[in-house]
Amino acid sequence: MASGESASGGRGKSPELEAGPSVSNVIEAMGVQQRAIVSELRDSALALAGVEERTLFDGFCREGTPAFYAQGIQLFHVHDFRAGLRATIFVGVNTLGRLILESDEV
Repeated sequence: MASGESASGGRGKSPELEAGPSVSNVIEAMGVQQRAIVSELRDSALALAGVEERTLFDGFCREGTPAFYAQGIQLFHVHDFRAGLRATIFVGVNTLGRLILESDEV
């Protein structure tokens, strides 16, 4: 899935959709090294069963960022800051516990 999203959906949950750049376009706009790292991370995430990608609009940073979801729950998103890449990973007993415990891939 390559549509834009709003960050208003709460922590780790799928936010409401709105127009925005695709994940491919966000990654393509990154520098060469950042693009290579995020592309590899993207490929690894999408290789997991049921993982979808979306562009998350981060209201704090005012930018679109690649985000990855499993069963409607955000796993992580990546920011391309001037100082380097930063990923936010959502790990919570109430959100990812059942995904991790039920997965044959983790």
